[in-house]
Amino acid sequence: MSIPEKVEIEFITLECGHSVVADIGVGVCSECGKLCCRECLQLIDDKLLCPECFEKFIRDKNVEDSR
Repeated sequence: MSIPEKVEIEFITLECGHSVVADIGVGVCSECGKLCCRECLQLIDDKLLCPECFEKFIRDKNVEDSR
């Protein structure tokens, strides 16, 4: 019986809670600088927004539209 080769798996857990491979799938929020996966980031007006900043953007937009 042979011993299998040692395999090293490198991943990071981002502030959004998702785990990704370190060299792909990572983005930085343009507003707060939080690291998020590409699934959680929203591209709005050429800015990448994390879920929290996106919610704030939508909330502020709704307030402006209601005036």
